[in-house]
Amino acid sequence: GGGGDSPRLASTGAAKSMMVHGAEFFGEDAEIDVLNDPELGMDAVWFFGDLNYRLDLSRREAETMLSTVRDIRSVARALRRKQRRDKHEGVDAPELEPVIKQQEKKARRILEEMQAYDQLGAQRCAGLAFRGLCEGPIYFEPTFKFDPGSDTYDSSSKQRVPSWTDRILFRRRSVRGGVKTSVLKYESLRYAKHSDHRAVVAVFEVALTLKPNPNPNPNPNPNPSTYPNPNPNPNPNPNHNPNPNPYANLNPQGLGDRARRRGARWRRYA
Repeated sequence: GGGGDSPRLASTGAAKSMMVHGAEFFGEDAEIDVLNDPELGMDAVWFFGDLNYRLDLSRREAETMLSTVRDIRSVARALRRKQRRDKHEGVDAPELEPVIKQQEKKARRILEEMQAYDQLGAQRCAGLAFRGLCEGPIYFEPTFKFDPGSDTYDSSSKQRVPSWTDRILFRRRSVRGGVKTSVLKYESLRYAKHSDHRAVVAVFEVALTLKPNPNPNPNPNPNPSTYPNPNPNPNPNPNHNPNPNPYANLNPQGLGDRARRRGARWRRYA
């Protein structure tokens, strides 16, 4: 956080922190609106963590859709490997990039269809949770629940429905203006298989619009010749030295005596 007109940032990753920072996340009975109050709100807000929202789909429906996504992306990866191999070997092969992009579009459309059953999306659209926050497009597979160490979704007796439980939300624009946040990348780490969740990462760009200074010359006394003189008794002649010879006050005889004594000591130790 911060004070004054400087940009203020806030991020939290736990539901307990959400309770502390503002009850408006949970409904209309909020007493303090941290997100939308110009005085209390932050200029940039991120909220992330295991939010535990699920998909309102059956396990069979979710698995069927995800199986199609994986098959499509497997074909796209094979085409990309062939493209790199042909380029490395100098083979004159047809351009595969348009086909690869078309395959990825098919996979994304299926994931968008699944997100229509996402509980978090439904709550946000109804204004019941996380008002004022938005989320980047989700083009990665559900991040929960995996058998640790594999790409297999929950094979236990519970057979949990694959869901996007791990999310990163943010506020796009500051309430007070001058700050705009946009997401550049939003993805899961497919190869981090040590947990029953897949980690989610995001990259953001925060643009600050600086307001021009209405008074570019804040000095109330712009005329230097009228500045108050800090020295009440200035020297009328700054180059004048009342004692130009720094050795004038020294006793030549005394200086000679000291020199002779030092010479005697040097001869004694030589």
